Amino acid sequence: MSSRKLDAKLAAYTAAAGAAAAFAATPAEAAVVYTDIADVTLNHGDTFSIDFDGDTDNDITISGGSTSFNQIKTGSVLGTVTSNDNALALPAGFVVGPAPATGSFGAAFDLWSQSDYLYGNWINVSNRYLGVRFSISGATHYGWVRMSTVNTDTVTIHDYAYETLADTPIVTGITAVPEPGTLALFASGAAGLIALRRRRRKAATAAA
Repeated sequence: MSSRKLDAKLAAYTAAAGAAAAFAATPAEAAVVYTDIADVTLNHGDTFSIDFDGDTDNDITISGGSTSFNQIKTGSVLGTVTSNDNALALPAGFVVGPAPATGSFGAAFDLWSQSDYLYGNWINVSNRYLGVRFSISGATHYGWVRMSTVNTDTVTIHDYAYETLADTPIVTGITAVPEPGTLALFASGAAGLIALRRRRRKAATAAA
């Protein structure tokens, strides 16, 4: 196994283990509801609403604009509170919940905005995640929406998911709560790869 492939596998195991760890102390009642849809592409003037829990109330509405895509009419998304208030384009494996590691929740965030310069990290990205917070019967729930963009012209919505247990984090890209043994599997796999990398480094040092 090449060093590059080894590092890639280790990174994958580490991300997966981190995602599983986020659920390690989660009550058995927790469940992720995942919805796959035919891709929806928004152009200027288009809108798309998401009802995560199927109660006929739209939890988030994404609207298309020429230089900005305004995010929320209900609910809120994870973003950076700056003069431009931009939504974060999150990677897979990011924990969206009551205390996010990066950013804060707010309404009316943009994917990108433009004054003299373009702002926002949703410009020309593939398969990034929007962290979402919304309410069901007065209780707070968390979810994600996977999207891709082409420059500042279009945004394509691929799929989305939410956590059914109130005040419980969800990990971007995760479509179901891992089984109890998942964390141990990922941890053992990562440990093996770490040991292999250490042996290779020692061998290389001895040969130098």
